[in-house]
Amino acid sequence: MKHKQTLYYNSAIKSPAGVAAYLRELADKIESKSLTFDNDTPLNLELAEVLEIDVELKEKEKKGQKSKKLEVEIKWFE
Repeated sequence: MKHKQTLYYNSAIKSPAGVAAYLRELADKIESKSLTFDNDTPLNLELAEVLEIDVELKEKEKKGQKSKKLEVEIKWFE
């Protein structure tokens, strides 16, 4: 049986420099194999030795306007 639960979610409007800074901080945490997310209850995750990464670029048109979305998904098994 599959069970899926959102442990953390964050959405923010940032400048390109702000997004890059956030991704650099996240990259440093990934490199140290330890992720910490501040929520109501802090969440600490230890990463596996091997990670799977998927990068997907999507384009959507709605009412004559195009939007693009870049998704980066990192998955590991415990």
